[in-house]
Amino acid sequence: MSPKALNLLYLLTSRNQTELLRKIVTLYERMLDEHCGRERAQIITALPLNEVEQKEIIQRLSELREKEVRAEFKIDPQVLGGMVIRVGDKLIDGSVKEKFLRLRKEIVEVR
Repeated sequence: MSPKALNLLYLLTSRNQTELLRKIVTLYERMLDEHCGRERAQIITALPLNEVEQKEIIQRLSELREKEVRAEFKIDPQVLGGMVIRVGDKLIDGSVKEKFLRLRKEIVEVR
């Protein structure tokens, strides 16, 4: 560990501010990603995806964003099907739940 990193840890510990460490690491990772031309994505599905599916999604996102994309996959049964993708400042909601909500809204508006 570098002397500067150790000094930061000592400073946070001495001031009883170690809870800031997680925020500092997150901000540092964002700055490093930006510097290296990468983006992080969060992909939420109702069921786990196999490795081939994950790689295909990452490849397509990288092509769309014209950057290397690093993805974190999460499972949320409330999605019902499809997926929700958060990458950069974009939200792509292709979930079955969202489609049901849009259909419901359309039906209510017709009445």
